Amino acid sequence: MKSSKTTTITIKNEHLITGLLLFIILIALAYAFVPSALAWATMPKPAEIVAREGAQAFLSTDVEAGREAWEKSVCQTASEQGCSVINNSLGAMIWGGVEANSTRQSCQATGAKMTKDIPGESEHRQVWKVSLDCRDLRTEEIKPLDVLASVTEVGDGWKFERIMFEQEAQNAK
Repeated sequence: MKSSKTTTITIKNEHLITGLLLFIILIALAYAFVPSALAWATMPKPAEIVAREGAQAFLSTDVEAGREAWEKSVCQTASEQGCSVINNSLGAMIWGGVEANSTRQSCQATGAKMTKDIPGESEHRQVWKVSLDCRDLRTEEIKPLDVLASVTEVGDGWKFERIMFEQEAQNAK
């Protein structure tokens, strides 16, 4: 016959109370700080916000609202240079297509991911892949779309530059 030994572990009351108090304090701290830390970590960065807003404005074209309204919307997030390009050559080319096709669409960014960070001596640029859902205002049909948006750091903030072609973004320096 085998004899069985029983081991008894004794915890003093003062250690039990101290352990429970530490556990309660730890849970209270986690409850207070973890949600705000998660919110901070997942909060969109300023460059991402500008890339999303710029892509939305650039692709939200409505022939009924007119070219001036579209340019104003794009220029609200664009750099001075980006706004100048929209108000001159690029805007005329794009708006010609909008009028020819009677385009009426509204785009909403659904996500963004930085694909390239280009620090430089004179300017700091980033390229963001922005995912959008574009709704045809006539048919209500929604089409998903991914574009590459270039943003540049201006002063203490970020500004939208333009939408880029895939090959152009790969060669960006």
